[in-house]
Amino acid sequence: MAGSVAAHIGWEMPATPPLPSLASGRLPAARIRRLRPEDERLYPDFLAHVSAEDRRFRFFSAAELTPHQISRFTRYDPASAVALAAVSPDDGALWGVARLHRLDGPVREGEFAVLVRTDMKGHGIGRALMEGLCRGAPTIGVERVVGLILSENAGMMAFARELGFDLTQDPADPNLVRASARLGENRQAA
Repeated sequence: MAGSVAAHIGWEMPATPPLPSLASGRLPAARIRRLRPEDERLYPDFLAHVSAEDRRFRFFSAAELTPHQISRFTRYDPASAVALAAVSPDDGALWGVARLHRLDGPVREGEFAVLVRTDMKGHGIGRALMEGLCRGAPTIGVERVVGLILSENAGMMAFARELGFDLTQDPADPNLVRASARLGENRQAA
């Protein structure tokens, strides 16, 4: 993964040595690590820095998250999901989160979701989180990573294309686009 953004952001993923420095000269190095139950307490401040539009793009609704929903995000089965946090090395503030859940069925697919604080977008955090999900995907038996994107979310569609995902209209909902990438193919993120 030499030359990729992840090579410039500190990692704390198992079996991956910590990597030095930062994604952007304007930010201290983000630490990418597994999301933990105790991260629940970081969500209120994190979500206060996510715009209503970014919330709607991620959750398909701009509604505020409930404490129960936040608790569910930080508690997951590591045998079927990879969940990562990008945190500030200075104060531990949550800058971004990403999840990959293995889907049921005969195809070895996992659905991804990424959310980065609105004020932290454009610094490589989302890319580093996606790279981490792709690195962790084999540990939960995932060979193809998929995600649903609102068709009006041009930024996320451009990001997915940049990472090598194929985009197709969701046959069940004209407002959704399905991003899909088989791991191991010639892609930017892995």
